[in-house]
Amino acid sequence: MTNQAPNALKPTWSTQLTSSVPGRDPAHDNRTLIVFSKLQPPAARRGTVVRQELLGRLSEDNTTKLVAVVAPTGWGKTSLLAQWCSASETAPTAWLSLDQGDNDPARFWAHVLAAMNMVAPEIGFDALQLLAVPGVSTVDFLLPHVINGFAQMPDRVSLIIDDYHVISNEAIHESLEFLVEHLPASLRLVLAARSDPALPLARLRARGEMTELRAEELRFTEPETARLLKETFDLDLQPDHIRVLQQRTEGWAAGVYLAGLSLCGHKDVDRQVRAFAGDNRQILDYLVAEVLDRQPAHIRAFLMRTAVLDRMSGRLCDAVTLCLLTCCGVSLTGPSPDLRHFSTAAPRNGIASTDRPQRRSATRYRRRTWPTPES
Repeated sequence: MTNQAPNALKPTWSTQLTSSVPGRDPAHDNRTLIVFSKLQPPAARRGTVVRQELLGRLSEDNTTKLVAVVAPTGWGKTSLLAQWCSASETAPTAWLSLDQGDNDPARFWAHVLAAMNMVAPEIGFDALQLLAVPGVSTVDFLLPHVINGFAQMPDRVSLIIDDYHVISNEAIHESLEFLVEHLPASLRLVLAARSDPALPLARLRARGEMTELRAEELRFTEPETARLLKETFDLDLQPDHIRVLQQRTEGWAAGVYLAGLSLCGHKDVDRQVRAFAGDNRQILDYLVAEVLDRQPAHIRAFLMRTAVLDRMSGRLCDAVTLCLLTCCGVSLTGPSPDLRHFSTAAPRNGIASTDRPQRRSATRYRRRTWPTPES
């Protein structure tokens, strides 16, 4: 068994996944094509800040079943886990980056097996055959083979699955829960997501079987803020400037980076630092692209109706929504359906409401004009 390397080879059975079976109609071939770039952690960017304290915590809590790294967009989840993957010289680490297409169970599990096969070449043969069989139950047939294969690994492997928040298929959630409940001692699962994964987190937490890192732990300290700005933008700022930026961004990694970007080329650094806030154009563009534009139409419609508010609460949003709907000639009894859905969907969709730069910027989304369900 080998640790994953940036130039790792394709899984040993990759040709079985990516080539058609002789004599079989390609239109009815159930084999899944593997995107091998998804099996490698992203390369470190210039100026990446090494989070030694967090890396130490991930390495020390090696007995837990699940590691959950959960925070909104831009908090450095992927960068931290990529650092950990590269630093794990003795502990084998497999990597998988997800996208929307992985909501197909066969594609999801094919990529999980491919990721594991990168560090454990003996993994995946039996399960691979089942993936090509139409209608096979994931929980009843596929996962027992997967788990049994994992249990035979001589060394403990950490499987990192990045961007798990893109998964909305309940069948995948249920199968992953089954895996977690029956996880062999030779495997540790690491999930990075913008919101809590649909797993029994409370039960795992109560059993002491889960390590959690959230936005509070991921916040950049003042020294880390100074190091990022210096190594990325060659900005040698005064301590009071660093303090202001760290407080304004609340240690939000993307905010610190965008703050540095906005300072480049300005002679009056002190004025720019003092003026930096959540309505900075680069922060607004980032949040619109990474958060608001990715919301479904009914969530965007709700956000447009409540954009007049500087602070949002359930009752206030409900009152404003009902008022606007009534003024528009729409009769509605009871709580607004938009609000009922938003209260549960917003955290799942990565809308942050507690972080200052994101909270301030959220009130500016009224500047955007999206098509609403009524238009």
